[in-house]
Amino acid sequence: MLPPARDNQAAADVLGVRIGTISPFIQWVAVRPDTLRSGDVSGYEVHEGLVSSLFRPRSTNMANVAHFMCALASYEEAWARWRGEFPVIVNAEALKR
Repeated sequence: MLPPARDNQAAADVLGVRIGTISPFIQWVAVRPDTLRSGDVSGYEVHEGLVSSLFRPRSTNMANVAHFMCALASYEEAWARWRGEFPVIVNAEALKR
């Protein structure tokens, strides 16, 4: 089973191409988690692009997605940084020793 990539891409095209970042009426951020998991808020990373592959996905706690979205809505700096972007959010990886 594959993710609904065509639907997701069509939705992203509406935001990124049709609306873009110059609309005086619409501002947006499309948060893209990797493999969603249950779990509490933990450390997470936000990247400008993909950081994993279909065969080596990274996990993202749903609580981390909610936390990041609340930060976008609450902090002007966070909104200004990611406005008009498609940030990828993943759980922070444990340091390997």
